[in-house]
Amino acid sequence: MAESPSPGPLTHQKTLARGQPPPAAMTENEFQRFQALFAQTLGLSFTSEKRDLLTLRLAPRLAALGLRDYTAYHALIARPEAREERLRAFDLVTTHETWFFREIRHFDYLREQASEWPLDRKLRVWDAACSSGEEAYSIAMTLAEVMGTHRKRWELLASDISHPCLQAARHGKYPLGRGKDIPQRHLERFCLKGVHSQEGQFCIRRELRDTVHFKLINLVEPLPLLSPFDMIFLRNTLIYMNPAVRTSIVTALTSRLAPDGILFISHTESLQGLGLKFRLLQPGIYCRDY
Repeated sequence: MAESPSPGPLTHQKTLARGQPPPAAMTENEFQRFQALFAQTLGLSFTSEKRDLLTLRLAPRLAALGLRDYTAYHALIARPEAREERLRAFDLVTTHETWFFREIRHFDYLREQASEWPLDRKLRVWDAACSSGEEAYSIAMTLAEVMGTHRKRWELLASDISHPCLQAARHGKYPLGRGKDIPQRHLERFCLKGVHSQEGQFCIRRELRDTVHFKLINLVEPLPLLSPFDMIFLRNTLIYMNPAVRTSIVTALTSRLAPDGILFISHTESLQGLGLKFRLLQPGIYCRDY
């Protein structure tokens, strides 16, 4: 392993800077406005217990912009032309917890499918909520081990709503501790250990990073035109949505899934009761059913 010379991934502040006075409490009326905005634009469902959390996470933006209260900030991000600031707010209030090879049995299944994939058919995979890239690179390592890194065999799209997360994912640099669940053979083949100024970090080799196409996509908005995918990963995302939004998102993704395509959700999520045509193969793994 060798040093990666470039700086580590960017981080995104979600709490108040040290010494900054606590913000004024968000009123119930203000909270309800943010509830409605985030439900409409993100599909997120915030209960009343989350008001203090939103107050804390959004406070730094009020201070940075010199706004007097949360009503003013809501008015700003609700404007159609304020897309950049709205995405910044969305990133502040959403959770991006993830790790490499999370729910390992899904990657065992992916490896089995890849090993039997027809030589004359490209395997197309979409990681639809990739966060900071750990899941996307876990998919890429699994596919590259079985099918190589040649782009004629497989392709991987990884998307998220967060600009900072996508930027970090493209860099592909992580603290060493984040690599504890990566199999040793993958660490040796696909990762570089930092030395000197990069000590304590590792990065994904460019050979593998180049196999992943990262793209900003909001799953609540109309999806871009995309050719059908054989597999779509949508893990640990639906749990934050209400049933109507879950149905809407999965229905939209189904339109981008091949007739015999596979949908991965987390072990703690389910499609039951949503009225969708999927057949359960294994926990968290569904096949599109007609």
